[in-house]
Amino acid sequence: MRIAVVGAGVSGLVCAHVLSNEHLVTVFEAASYLGGHTNTVEVDLDGDQQRVDTGFIVFNDHYYPNFRKLIDRLGVRWVLAIRGTPEFDRASGMPHLRPADSSDWFTAVFEYARASPQWRWTAGTVQLREWQGKVRVFSVESQSGGTFQLKEQWYPGWSARIDGVAGQLGQTKDGFQEVTVAGGRHELRFEYRAQGLRTGALVSALGWMLLLIVAKRG
Repeated sequence: MRIAVVGAGVSGLVCAHVLSNEHLVTVFEAASYLGGHTNTVEVDLDGDQQRVDTGFIVFNDHYYPNFRKLIDRLGVRWVLAIRGTPEFDRASGMPHLRPADSSDWFTAVFEYARASPQWRWTAGTVQLREWQGKVRVFSVESQSGGTFQLKEQWYPGWSARIDGVAGQLGQTKDGFQEVTVAGGRHELRFEYRAQGLRTGALVSALGWMLLLIVAKRG
């Protein structure tokens, strides 16, 4: 079906996300940004520019079970809070949030203790070996093979390699990444490389080659 969702607040965005699994969805929004009341505005306080967040939702899995389901669906695992604020104090007192670092940075990072894994592999066993900014490496093992899903947004520039050989990176219905893995024991590596950087490097190399040719002819 062709479905129109009017309004890009949290309700509209979640509806569009879920319906897009099986339908063609178009989102209409009158404002110049997405998120509805969840927005950041600049306020002038006696000449001092301050940024104020105009929307929030209470992170309480007892009273907001659907919000908890959304977090699990998207694989959200980390919560940020600014030290010295009421939000930081509340996060520090929540039993399902635990500090992820002991530094004195301005922003504190909390890990959601009840978060679902950021991957899905039901065919056998999986072990996380590396998780860096642009690299995720797993060891997987199974008898008959299956589909490995990574709860990372599918986006051009991501690639998957199985035992060093390029694999066919697909997209799940939720917009995440997936790759088919044969039976046995394998190393699975996901890596992101910005395509724009590669294009820029190629253009620069061609430009230098052209300059060298012109210089030699001159």
